[in-house]
Amino acid sequence: MSLRAAAIALVLLQLVDVAIHALTGQFEITRIVSSALLGGWALAVLLTDFRDTVYTLGRTVFLFYLALNLFFVYENGLTNPEMGGELRILLIALVLASAYLASVVLRRLQTE
Repeated sequence: MSLRAAAIALVLLQLVDVAIHALTGQFEITRIVSSALLGGWALAVLLTDFRDTVYTLGRTVFLFYLALNLFFVYENGLTNPEMGGELRILLIALVLASAYLASVVLRRLQTE
């Protein structure tokens, strides 16, 4: 996957994540902020030529994204009481997909 394709996919995935929160009325600020940070960084990758700066910033943003989501799980658990105590499968899927795409972007920034 190319740098551009991975960055576009990451931006779109973060928009979908935020839209899901808005449409379901579950305004989980920690998750929304983490998605905004990661999506904003991916957008910066697409709009700038300063690869070294974007790479360094990206590592920090990626770690912060993971930390915020771990904090969310710590505070709220892996199950959602609003959904009858079901496992937060969508959260897990979105975070894993985001982590994969962010790692692809970071790797491409280093190698391309």
